Amino acid sequence: MSDAKEALAAAVAAAEGECRSGRGARCAGLEQREEAARQRVADARAKLVGLGAQGADDPGTQRIAALLSISAARYQQIAPALLPLWLELTAPLLLSIGLAPSRRQARAQGRTRKKRRKRLGPKAVNASAVIPLRRSN
Repeated sequence: MSDAKEALAAAVAAAEGECRSGRGARCAGLEQREEAARQRVADARAKLVGLGAQGADDPGTQRIAALLSISAARYQQIAPALLPLWLELTAPLLLSIGLAPSRRQARAQGRTRKKRRKRLGPKAVNASAVIPLRRSN
């Protein structure tokens, strides 16, 4: 398989180099050689599939793809973008939580305590201002 791929790469490079100046007899021959190399690569791939070669499937990918109702190949295409997208969408929330003032500061700024009046002691009470209570028998 790797030999067929190397031969295809060499044929493509040769055909591109020759056919830049114009289509001639040599260019047509190189294009035929390139097409034959492509056919050999396709045959080698078909042979590998026929032998039972399977691609490595990630079970996690299969589960997530089934959960999202998309194909596993489609999930593998979009998976690299999911983490940056998640971080971009949650960044404002995470920053607002992280940079919020602490609860102590919020209480101190929001509430002001009322000043207490000084209580008058027993010496400062005016006796004439005190009204005695009646006793009921």
